[in-house]
Amino acid sequence: MPPYNDRCGTVYALAAVTGSLSLLSVVLRFIARSRKKAPYGPDDWWASTSLVTLLAWNGLVIWTAQHGWAYDNISLPPPILTAYLKGIYFLSLSSGIPLTAAKFSVLCLYRRLFYLEKRFCTATTIVGVLCLLWFISFTVAASLICIPVDRFWNRLKPGSCYNYYAFMVAVECPNSFLDFVIVALPVGVIRGLHLPLRRRILVCFIFALGGFVGVIGFIRISILYRPNTLNSTLLGYWLQIQLSIAVICTSLPTYGPILPSVTRVKGWYPSMSSVFQKRRQNSCSSSSSPNPKMALVPKLQESSSTTESSV
Repeated sequence: MPPYNDRCGTVYALAAVTGSLSLLSVVLRFIARSRKKAPYGPDDWWASTSLVTLLAWNGLVIWTAQHGWAYDNISLPPPILTAYLKGIYFLSLSSGIPLTAAKFSVLCLYRRLFYLEKRFCTATTIVGVLCLLWFISFTVAASLICIPVDRFWNRLKPGSCYNYYAFMVAVECPNSFLDFVIVALPVGVIRGLHLPLRRRILVCFIFALGGFVGVIGFIRISILYRPNTLNSTLLGYWLQIQLSIAVICTSLPTYGPILPSVTRVKGWYPSMSSVFQKRRQNSCSSSSSPNPKMALVPKLQESSSTTESSV
């Protein structure tokens, strides 16, 4: 039997590059936390979960690529085709884990930075619930793409399957929409910061980098509308990139404490904690003016001092 792993060099390269960059991004995140002497929080653990599941997913990609990557299904012998389709099934089923973990990481980071903004925290909770519902719906639908399940890789078995490409379009649209919602969430709060316009724009830009994940999602949707062997291969490449960028973008806003020591962008890339400490101080000072809410001042000052020591 001839080898069917001679077309997966790009898969190996992408797995190595995306895995290495994702690992580096999370390691730098923890270095930044350590240098700032800030405690680790749920956002860090969700970022770690996203990284670990991405690395496992990349391992499954490599295994799948060794069983007929970029070949027409009809040209593969039955044993190779069965192994390949099993890999595709479990790749699709597990791809939602790193994506959702990355979303939770960003939402937890928002809550860590903007904890004084009660309405904003409520909004992050609502979006988090929507992300969880998307993940549950995606996982259930992906696991039942064929009934019985093993008909996905055993096409001679009696049963039925729904259109795989239509399914991917249906789940990728709300996923990309949620990415853009998460990117847009902090804009209103950042606009209220008493900072120079240039710095507010920079903070928004740092958070907006996560929008690349949604952009790649729409690129994948455009590929799904033209299903063939070549585009199926491209779809796999773009999914590798999308998952990696999701992991990387969760950590970018945390690099403030380490960037001045390794680049010359000091003053252009603000430390997130220093930016939002000003916001907390402004909240406390505005609450100290004579008004019926004077009783809240001690509580706000206590909350502010606690966060400054923890973020």
